Amino acid sequence: KGSVQVVVTDTGDGSQLKYTMAYYYLPSDQPVKNRHVMEKIGRKDWGVAPDVEVELKLNELREMIDVQRANDVLAKADHDQSNPVKRFSLAETLKSDPQLEVGILVLKARMIQAGIELPPTAEPATSEK
Repeated sequence: KGSVQVVVTDTGDGSQLKYTMAYYYLPSDQPVKNRHVMEKIGRKDWGVAPDVEVELKLNELREMIDVQRANDVLAKADHDQSNPVKRFSLAETLKSDPQLEVGILVLKARMIQAGIELPPTAEPATSEK
């Protein structure tokens, strides 16, 4: 929505005040367009549009969600040795999320273009299955 809002509770009567404390801006110094305002005037160009769009097929979306869900399992589940939790490696996670993988590739390309040395990677971006 392009803004950061905060709710403050009064300690006396418990009433609350919601206010906008900041707005998001693009690198071009343009504010991020508010979805609700843009939809009211019939426009769909709100938010932040990616520089590179990566469309996912249904099976890719399912795999990405499965990996994210498995990696998001609460840490306490790891202590239950009777039901070990499957964790995916960084390489497996990247392979399951083409959008993230392309985003990292774009960042690396921009770093190289700017003459910034890339840090060493802990493991390769893709893995063999």
